[in-house]
Amino acid sequence: MYSILPPNTLYATITIEDCVTTGGYYLSSHTLISSLYGLVHSFILGTSLVASDDVIPGLYIRRLVHYFHSSYVENVIDAGKKYCFLLGNSASSRKFIDDDYHHLLTFKDVVEDDGTVVKKGMDDVKALFALFAMALYANVLDKRTYMPFIHSVNELSPQEREEQRDSDINAISLLERRHYCYTRGLAFDLLFWFFNNYSFAKAGDEDDAAFDNLLLPFTAELGRHMVAYKFDAHDLQIPGACDEKDFQMQVEMALIRYTGMEEAYDTMKEANSTFAFDFQDYKVTQYDTTQDFHPTISKYFEFGQTMADQKYFAAIEKAAIENQN
Repeated sequence: MYSILPPNTLYATITIEDCVTTGGYYLSSHTLISSLYGLVHSFILGTSLVASDDVIPGLYIRRLVHYFHSSYVENVIDAGKKYCFLLGNSASSRKFIDDDYHHLLTFKDVVEDDGTVVKKGMDDVKALFALFAMALYANVLDKRTYMPFIHSVNELSPQEREEQRDSDINAISLLERRHYCYTRGLAFDLLFWFFNNYSFAKAGDEDDAAFDNLLLPFTAELGRHMVAYKFDAHDLQIPGACDEKDFQMQVEMALIRYTGMEEAYDTMKEANSTFAFDFQDYKVTQYDTTQDFHPTISKYFEFGQTMADQKYFAAIEKAAIENQN
């Protein structure tokens, strides 16, 4: 017997007999917006629905970004379809295609025979944007970002802690830091592919510049809301995982390096209490041919470095040079 729960569901495991229970966590393609908001709430409030503190959301974010990028941008699914065609109409080949298409976003309206709209294509767009936001703010929403890097049995001096903070050196390992950067680069490339292949327009209007008018406001507004939420939590004496000013600094460093992000963030000085963002006036349509509005990214690791990451790697490089000398 097994049970699959929607994101952010309160639960308790109760059995009528002694038994061993197992469970796990994952991100579902079709509930990403709920997962994003749950991640923000649990981080700000310093609580979690999961039974263990070992669950690192970044791992699941990385896996899903890689899966989406390989499926959409690298056309792995199309290659799989060709492979399955060679295998013939076997149950295993049909399952390969059906399973992947079930987990991927179609960006199309799903309509019942009676005309009832079950899911709008823009719901999938919101899910994709949510995954992008999770990748962009991955360091921000990782509690290890606000924990010191411990390199000896002795406690860090206030000066050492301040030096670490200035260089964004923290409890995230070098390898995981590189993973985060690479994943962010993939996420940007995924969104560039998406905007090169899909158009957005309100009813009766011409195509809109969706990157500037949808993605940037969504991402910047989320950053503003998170910062306002963190300061509100501080006023209510809810400490969470970090200091509110450190949190604000991390949010802003995540945005500053990318074109248009900082400007969009600055225009939203006043953030209300809701995380809602309205997409429903728009309709998404696939272009007949791929456009070239946005360039293809080849150096994912370099592109995915936020300002915080650049400070970190500069400090690591400086330390390596000093050790050589």
